[in-house]
Amino acid sequence: ENISPSTPSQDARRASSSLRRENAPLSGELAGIPMLSRYAAILAGGGDNLEAMLRVEGESVLKKLEARLSMLSVLARLAPLMGLLGTVFGMISTFSEIASASTGVNMSQLAGGIWQALITTAAGLCIAIPALFCLHLFQKRAADAAEALAEAANVVLSLRKGG
Repeated sequence: ENISPSTPSQDARRASSSLRRENAPLSGELAGIPMLSRYAAILAGGGDNLEAMLRVEGESVLKKLEARLSMLSVLARLAPLMGLLGTVFGMISTFSEIASASTGVNMSQLAGGIWQALITTAAGLCIAIPALFCLHLFQKRAADAAEALAEAANVVLSLRKGG
């Protein structure tokens, strides 16, 4: 038995396949899929606005999937800017030490400011690069789920129409 959790797109694709195969409304293995149980309730309720109701439910599911993507996007965009800010402060510190030196410039004093500048840049990039990767990955998964959800809704609608 597969014990790994399924994704909404896997659930929707499995449901579409099963619905086509069984040509029966949401029974058997599909009963445990939360997304499809909501579709089943909408389908059972019937009404003239079935398509609109399915669309609203689908948008609700997608909104939950995408809820935290904006925060990840902000993090991915802000991290390099914070690194750049640290770089600017490090360079200001370095130039301040150069300006205030009455005699020759001490290289070890300069190294501290340059080190600060480089370490903050590196830290910003170390945060931004994985955040951008994860953002892209999660956006792709949300898009796949949206596609699968639309497919499942179309199958439900075609069953409702007797197609």
